[in-house]
Amino acid sequence: MSSELSAASMEHDSEKKNEELRTRPPSVEAPGAPSALDDFPEGGLRAWSVVWGGFFAFIATFGMVNSYGVFQDYYQTSLMAHSSSSTIALIGALQLFFLYGGGPVIGRVLNVLVPSTLIASIITLALWLPATDQASITAFAAMYGTFTGAFVSLLPAYVYTISPIEVYGARLGSMYLLVGIANLVGTPTAGAFLTTINQRGFDGLIIFTGIMIAAGSLLLGAVGVVTELRKRKALDNSP
Repeated sequence: MSSELSAASMEHDSEKKNEELRTRPPSVEAPGAPSALDDFPEGGLRAWSVVWGGFFAFIATFGMVNSYGVFQDYYQTSLMAHSSSSTIALIGALQLFFLYGGGPVIGRVLNVLVPSTLIASIITLALWLPATDQASITAFAAMYGTFTGAFVSLLPAYVYTISPIEVYGARLGSMYLLVGIANLVGTPTAGAFLTTINQRGFDGLIIFTGIMIAAGSLLLGAVGVVTELRKRKALDNSP
């Protein structure tokens, strides 16, 4: 009899505790309580890695900022000596606006990057190669700058669209490693084509540049197509 009373008492206590847990309001942390998101390294390798990572990530911006001052002074003393400083400053302001502000309007990255790069290669071979006067060179420079701007600014975003989030950092770093090697090798290679400073001397350089840009655009397009096909195949095989 006593064992039955003990079992009934334990069952009653268990039901009472469960009822208290169900009716208990959710706990609220104190306003000043530290959160895991507020944790940051204090010294050591981890902290200094963050410091140096931020330093090397942002040091390149000084070159962009300084270039506007250099070009401003150059335009005021040579090409646009009769224009006001505010008018010359609009060149860089409009460039930045269309470079970054046009992104949300233009559309998907894949639909912009590959065609823009391919158009840049066509412009190089179709406008720069046969150019014989200053007007043709100016038209080429304006159009080339417009279309290569997409390649320079959208390449990291393009890598993101074709990469799983867990490997994005590794792929982006590998991409910039190859870009650095290309800059190291491509610049002296292009200089080797420029044997004489005249129209004929530039022909080899122009052809080399146009072919390399075209090859890059085709590779980017192929990667995008393969990635899209894999995504569709994964969706078809998913339950």
